[in-house]
Amino acid sequence: MNHFLGNNAVRHEHGDTLTQFEIESRKKAESIRYSGFLAQEVEQAARSIGYNFSGVDAPKNDQSLYGLRYAEFTVPLVKAVQEQQALIEQQRGQLEQQGKLLSALQARLEVLEAAAKAGKGENR
Repeated sequence: MNHFLGNNAVRHEHGDTLTQFEIESRKKAESIRYSGFLAQEVEQAARSIGYNFSGVDAPKNDQSLYGLRYAEFTVPLVKAVQEQQALIEQQRGQLEQQGKLLSALQARLEVLEAAAKAGKGENR
C-alpha cells in the first residue's frame, strides 16, 4: 500500500482502492497464524504420482497466485483412508494366521522337547 487518499481510503500498488476497514481487516488477518497446505507442494505431490488433482488453482499469469480448494480434498482423502483400512484388515488377518501358526509350532516344540527329555531319562 503506497498512496493515501481522502476519506480513509488507500490506493494499493495495483490500483485498487482500500478502505480503512479493509486495511485493518487485512492487518488483522495477517497477524493470525493459519495452517494449511502449500499449493505448490500439493501440485507437485499430485504430479509425482500421476494424479490430476482438481483442487489446485495454478496461477494464470505473473500477477495471480496459487490457490487451493479444500473441498476437493475430501474424495481423495476418503478413498485413501478406505484403501488404508483394507490394507490394515488384510494385515490383521495375516497377523492372526501367523499367531496361530506360531502357537502350533510352539506346541509341537514342547511335545518334541518333552519326548527328548523322556528319551534321555530312559537311556540312563
